[in-house]
Amino acid sequence: MIIRSFSIPLIFVFLSDLSLNVAIAQKPDGKPTILAPIEKTSLASSWTIEPVTSTGEPVLDVLRIKEVQVELNCDREQQVDIADRFRDIDESLAEWKKLNHLTRDERTHLFQSKRREVAERIAKLTKCFVAEIEDVLNPNQVDRLLAIFCQIHGAIAVTHPIVEKRLGISINQRTRIHGIVRNFKLGDEGIEDLILNVLTDDQKRELVSMKGKSFELETNPLTGFRRTKR
Repeated sequence: MIIRSFSIPLIFVFLSDLSLNVAIAQKPDGKPTILAPIEKTSLASSWTIEPVTSTGEPVLDVLRIKEVQVELNCDREQQVDIADRFRDIDESLAEWKKLNHLTRDERTHLFQSKRREVAERIAKLTKCFVAEIEDVLNPNQVDRLLAIFCQIHGAIAVTHPIVEKRLGISINQRTRIHGIVRNFKLGDEGIEDLILNVLTDDQKRELVSMKGKSFELETNPLTGFRRTKR
């Protein structure tokens, strides 16, 4: 099955290069919780595996993609800054991967605490990167990044704090939307319609406007799969 990632504050954070096979849920209090392993998926013929390790933060997973950086017209200085920030995150992700591959005999009583320490470090690094996104990109680039993000995630994008703020989501709306996401089960349909029903007409129009010009990705940031060239 293909599992979709949802956004903060109720995220299914996927370390989704298919070799990690684990998910971390970041709760509203910001503390990560380790969930059950993710099943590997069989791919449709139009997709091939191109392992991409998720940062666990969906906006960053979109920014990580080179073709998106090209679309944003990132200059050399920005590309270096972005690469440096991802390098710090990737070092922790590599440590997570190493811990997750330990055999039962290699694990000690410190295993769980160490794994949680690494998970919290990843969450802190990604949260810092998102908070400073407007220092990394100019306003037009941020708008285009969010447009691509909204195209990928659809109505679920409104659960992300940046989109939530731009749409002016109220506390009551946030509570209702997070309740919908929290009760959503894999395989259920209609979650986008349920979320859209919570939005006002103005918010729906703004969400459509935010998506901007259509952009087709070769790489799927939700899975790390790359569309086969035909």
